[in-house]
Amino acid sequence: MDALLNKLKTNWEVALFWAMLVALLGTLLVWLLAGDTPESTLSKGSGTNRQSLLGDNAFAFLDPATIPDLPSNPFSFGYKAEQKRPWRMPTNTTRPVATPATKPTPNVAPTPVPTPAANPTPPTPAVPKAARVLTYRGYMQTASGQMVAFMTVTDPIAKKTRMEQLSIGRKIDGIEIKDFTPDSLEVVGPKGDSRRIPKGGRKKIELE
Repeated sequence: MDALLNKLKTNWEVALFWAMLVALLGTLLVWLLAGDTPESTLSKGSGTNRQSLLGDNAFAFLDPATIPDLPSNPFSFGYKAEQKRPWRMPTNTTRPVATPATKPTPNVAPTPVPTPAANPTPPTPAVPKAARVLTYRGYMQTASGQMVAFMTVTDPIAKKTRMEQLSIGRKIDGIEIKDFTPDSLEVVGPKGDSRRIPKGGRKKIELE
């Protein structure tokens, strides 16, 4: 023991250096781990606590890990457990979205729909009058020696044609055979009008 004391007396500068170094390291370690407390303040009045230089969550990784809530259904796919990292400061990533201003809609008067014009009633077609078309073919003498006119009679409404052989004084559909020659035929209609038809020619005679 005397030898140790004698050695400390001889090298007191080295001993003092190591003692101050140990005290400084201890004070720095206490400062980093706990920071200031009300009991360590110089004055007993109201003091302000100092925050640690490394932050409040510097040693949060030493805390026991929390088990995330897993779904009760073991066959659910696509589940991702929420990762909680308390040592990271939350960041606000929400940005306000600017709403575009809506332009007022101008009041446009509706376009009037034109009313279609009524279709005019077509005129009632006139009913054609009954008539006959005579075509003179010539004349001939029968076996009895009688002279007869040979002609074609056409009904324009029914569109029917027939051949007739008539002597003088005979009538067909109200038309009387008045006279005939090798070149022409003369007839009188129901209205009393006289018509002469050349050979090979035709005339329309109204019956009404």
